[in-house]
Amino acid sequence: MLQKEENITLAPSSATLIAPLDGLRGLAALIVIVSHFSNETLLWNGLLGKGAGQTAVMLFFILSGFLMSYLHINQPFTAANVKQYALRRIARVYPLFLIAALLPLILLDIHFPGGIAMNTITTFPEYLRQIALIDRGALVFWTIRIELLFYVAFIGIWMLHRSLKRSWATAALLLAAIGFLRAHNYNFQIEFFAHVHYFLFGVLSALALRQGSKFKNPLLATVSLLLLAATPLTYPMVWVALLHHAPIAQSDVLMVSWRSDIVAILLITLFNFMLRDGRWLSALLSSRPARWLGKVSYSIYLLHYFVLSALLSLLPKTVPIALRFAACLILILVVSELSNRFVERPLQRLVLLLPQRLAWPRRLQIAPQAAD
Repeated sequence: MLQKEENITLAPSSATLIAPLDGLRGLAALIVIVSHFSNETLLWNGLLGKGAGQTAVMLFFILSGFLMSYLHINQPFTAANVKQYALRRIARVYPLFLIAALLPLILLDIHFPGGIAMNTITTFPEYLRQIALIDRGALVFWTIRIELLFYVAFIGIWMLHRSLKRSWATAALLLAAIGFLRAHNYNFQIEFFAHVHYFLFGVLSALALRQGSKFKNPLLATVSLLLLAATPLTYPMVWVALLHHAPIAQSDVLMVSWRSDIVAILLITLFNFMLRDGRWLSALLSSRPARWLGKVSYSIYLLHYFVLSALLSLLPKTVPIALRFAACLILILVVSELSNRFVERPLQRLVLLLPQRLAWPRRLQIAPQAAD
């Protein structure tokens, strides 16, 4: 669910824009790792877990909506462009997902001293239902189906925008859709409708962006950093601890952040400040470590739990928790780098070469390097 398309021809300032987006994607991946580590070890009574990874997913959905719009919404809505868009999206998300979803089945008969929660997909038919997006999704895989539905929905938004020919008109309709969802408290049986508002916020952020709008005011730059520092306030357990004095069911805890206007405002404001910041926040998220994390973030997202669970099962609980976290983090990053370099990107290029292999018309062929 983590897009990165800096090799596609964009507006002149796209390089300075895409760099901090990479860093934000890397930050979101770290939030997921910390959240699941907290769940497994009960660090601080699970304060940084129990749904904290949802904040990362919210950021991923915003990023997805923004990048889809920023890269495609002003292109002509033609069959060739739509097919190129669809192939890029499939190449970016699906190949590694096919492999990652197979891992629980492969690891089913591997036993670790402390046990390992890999029994989410126990039969090959379950695997087929998972990759066919029939089942909701085990572990973090539940977001893949929703992300792919976002891609389909964006085609409709794209067609609508090209018909209306006015960004304000498209924005007004999207705001009306978010208002309708909000009026129903995002409480829908179809999971797509409970999360799509973050994707739509990303689309709106792209429609509102103006090139050359970076600010370098120290006060605004300070606010940007404060918004980043306030991100943990969006974690469900932190949110409940601050605002809910009465007991609350675990199922409600998991949705409290998704349905909170304050959480949405904080994350959307952070995202748009990041887009416009020309000082410290932009420099932080554009740093080489942050951008590298963004580059491998999809592998981190899909594979981290397998590494985390296995290593925590093998490490004695007498090992200090800081050392266990460091060991888990290092191994996750190593595995993710190897996955990105030798699995994710090669498979991505292979999918993008399919039009040539299938002898599609030249106008539909996509250069392999354009996918990322």
